[in-house]
Amino acid sequence: MDITSLVFQFNASKPLPQGLSVALAQPTDVDQIMDTITAARGIMRANNNYKQWMTEYPSRELITQDIAAGRAVVCVDENHTVVGYMVLFFTPEPNYASLDGTWINDTDPYVTVHRIAVRQSGLGVGGVLMQLAMSCGISVRVDTHEVNTPMRNLLEKLGYVQCGTVIIEDGTPRIAYQWLPCTTHNDA
Repeated sequence: MDITSLVFQFNASKPLPQGLSVALAQPTDVDQIMDTITAARGIMRANNNYKQWMTEYPSRELITQDIAAGRAVVCVDENHTVVGYMVLFFTPEPNYASLDGTWINDTDPYVTVHRIAVRQSGLGVGGVLMQLAMSCGISVRVDTHEVNTPMRNLLEKLGYVQCGTVIIEDGTPRIAYQWLPCTTHNDA
C-alpha cells in the first residue's frame, strides 16, 4: 500500500480536529519527532508507565530508518509542528505469529502500528493517527504494554479488540489488539 496516497486521502476525507493533519515523515522532521518521543515518555511516566521506552528506544537511528523506508507518519498542527508520530508496516509482524490468545482474523492481510507517540495528551492526536491506520481498509494490529493505560483506553474506544499477549524482541510481553474494517467504532 502506498502511504503517500493513504495520507492524502485521509487528510481530504474529513476535517481533522484542531487544525491537525498527517504527512509522510521527512528527514527534516527527525528533531521534532525525537522531541515528540521525549514528550511521550513524559506522558507515560505521568501515567505510572515506568516499564515502556525506558532505554533510548526508539532511537534517532531507528526513526531515520523508518523515514528512509517510507513507513513513518507524522501528525502536525496548524503551525507545522510535529505533535504525533507512528510507523505503519504492511508486512507480517514476526512477533504476532506466536500470540498467546486468538486473533479475530488470522488469515487476511493487516497493517501493524508501531512506535506511536504524541507530544501532548488530550488533543486527539493518538486518535487521528490510529484512524489513519484504520482508513487502510484492512485489519489493523497493534501491541502495547499492559501499563500503558492511555493507549489501551484509546484502542478500546476506537473498537479494537484485545486478542492476547505477544512477546517482543526484548523478551517482554505486550497486550495485542486487532481492529477489523467491519468493526464499528467511535471517533476519538
